[in-house]
Amino acid sequence: MPPDMGAARAGLLVDDEITAIDGKPAKGMSGDDLHQALSGQVGTRVRLQIVREGMTKEVVVERGPLVAPPPPPAR
Repeated sequence: MPPDMGAARAGLLVDDEITAIDGKPAKGMSGDDLHQALSGQVGTRVRLQIVREGMTKEVVVERGPLVAPPPPPAR
């Protein structure tokens, strides 16, 4: 996860499991549902409930601008 992204700044780790977004269970959400729940105006915040190493934790992420992933390395 790029260190300058909101999720990294909020302390999220690669293996964290998101179980709720703003109090709504993430289980069963489609990709579009997840995108809509996480999208929002830059600077607004979203509350995520996560499970890390068997422990439940709440994290607040400040939304930033969407950035395209880097292209794969040339072969």
